[in-house]
Amino acid sequence: SSQRRVVANALTWQWYIRNTVTSEVELVSAADGVVGSPGYWQAPGGNAVMSDDGRYVAFDVRPNGTTDTAVFVRDRVTHSTTRVTVRMDGTPTQGDAGVSGISNDGRYVYFWAVDSQLVPDDTNGCTVFRCGADPFVLDRATAEITRVDTTINGTRSRIALSSVMTPDARWLVWTSASNAGGYRGAYVTDSLTGSTEQVDVATDGTQARYSVSPMWISDDGQQ
Repeated sequence: SSQRRVVANALTWQWYIRNTVTSEVELVSAADGVVGSPGYWQAPGGNAVMSDDGRYVAFDVRPNGTTDTAVFVRDRVTHSTTRVTVRMDGTPTQGDAGVSGISNDGRYVYFWAVDSQLVPDDTNGCTVFRCGADPFVLDRATAEITRVDTTINGTRSRIALSSVMTPDARWLVWTSASNAGGYRGAYVTDSLTGSTEQVDVATDGTQARYSVSPMWISDDGQQ
């Protein structure tokens, strides 16, 4: 079967997919409805993720005329490019955002954002990263955005970042420095039950003494 990987072009700041079997290269960060023409992103973001079948690619970039990164999804079949990071009133978000995961069917997108206007009752009031950030999940079928509950020991985390997500969008990994010692810890939230567990702990229950950056979670969320 064909193998694909998402790569970035450091000269024009675009996202591409390269088929390592056929050597075919396809522009991903194209404008909506356009094939092969750049979407005029002026600078790169930091991440891109792809559904298992290669149809959907979520990526973060900094669009022309802005100073903030934003998250988009490209459907490689319909050639549509849609913005994920949109406020409740339909306007673009303010402050940076980054993508972390997309479900197998392309329906759910996992990302973090600084803006406090994506969901009701978000009280951080932030538009800059040093103020705060939260992990979110977008349901592209309903256009509903849900903020992941990042409460630790009764207190909401000030800066919590999305990390990775299982293909079915059930298990969400995120990090936060809002714990004892100020180290960045890793947490897993079950979006079905709402339960959250810290994973960077020793067998005796003590927390890791250094910051962690989780990179992977098994499909069933158990490892």
